[in-house]
Amino acid sequence: MGNYILTFIYMIDLSEIKLTYDINSLEYKEISDAEYFSKKYSGYISNSSLGLINPKQDGSYQKYKEGFSKHGLVTDSLLFGSAVHEMVLQPEDFEVAWSVKKPSGKSGMIGDYLFNRYVENKTITKEDIKEASIKFDFYNGNPSENREKDLLDKIIPYFKSRIRFENNYKGNKELIYLDKQNLSKLEECLSNVSNHSEIQMLLNPDKSDFIWGNEHIIKNESALFLTFKAEHNGKEVLLLFKSKLDNFTIDPLMGKVVLNDLKTTGHILSSFGMGSFVNYRYARQMAIYSLLLRLYSQHHLKIDVQSQEANMLLIQSIPDYRCGIYKVSDKEILDGWEEFKFLMKRVAALEMYGLDECMEQDS
Repeated sequence: MGNYILTFIYMIDLSEIKLTYDINSLEYKEISDAEYFSKKYSGYISNSSLGLINPKQDGSYQKYKEGFSKHGLVTDSLLFGSAVHEMVLQPEDFEVAWSVKKPSGKSGMIGDYLFNRYVENKTITKEDIKEASIKFDFYNGNPSENREKDLLDKIIPYFKSRIRFENNYKGNKELIYLDKQNLSKLEECLSNVSNHSEIQMLLNPDKSDFIWGNEHIIKNESALFLTFKAEHNGKEVLLLFKSKLDNFTIDPLMGKVVLNDLKTTGHILSSFGMGSFVNYRYARQMAIYSLLLRLYSQHHLKIDVQSQEANMLLIQSIPDYRCGIYKVSDKEILDGWEEFKFLMKRVAALEMYGLDECMEQDS
């Protein structure tokens, strides 16, 4: 049924919802991931949360309302991707504990979840295991005694090794723990990305090419916030949007703005454009991030923007761990912007009319 939502009274055409943004609400912040994902910003919409309401990502109004607490999924791939991001973009804040081998899969996730409890209590109880098993769906939340014993046999040595490491650690960085296989993969990936000259030039433009007095602006993991307003039939709602950009560079003299987003992929790079880029709706992410970066450049930095580009810096997490660059086209940015507006209007309809009146009919 296209862009229509069935309500108890009439059909709402999403195209009739007026969506605008307030340029004066644009904020730039340098904050940690912990703060970005904290309760302070929990009421904000993000590109990721829009996936929960996107029918093309198996989303719905119900899923969006329930949020990531019910529909979030932590996987080894996600943890590995985070480690790559942290070591490529924030090496001053993170360090890999190479000598500590975490158990793989859900055992490792449970180990991380229960580690502080073990440090505090010097033991792990059956109640602890039950709680963690439910949280991580470990054997449907009800492992047998043998599986509980097997779990303890994996996580207790990890706890002891991690405690020894942390007791001797003299640095002040946040430590990254991975299983043996992912540690090996990470080493390969970090080596390859550091040796990829084109990626390094995008992340850190060569200062030897700078014109004197025209140093590039280079930022990693920067947060941008913008308030949108949706209006429909006399109703209006403010939609607070947040984003965290992996990397951007700005050449003030040439007015060139470059957005770079780092992605790990478990597929060969040649399949990215027709595969992950489409499946994960990356065009939408790059479109809204590009808009936010352009607005920030023009209105906060007073840059006369003459050109803008968006790149996805790819790191293959399967052998041979090669790296590459996917340049996002203008058409993909435009398509992503249209999807962004459509999904924001779905959120607006939900906020204006409520879940009961927004049971979707547009299958």
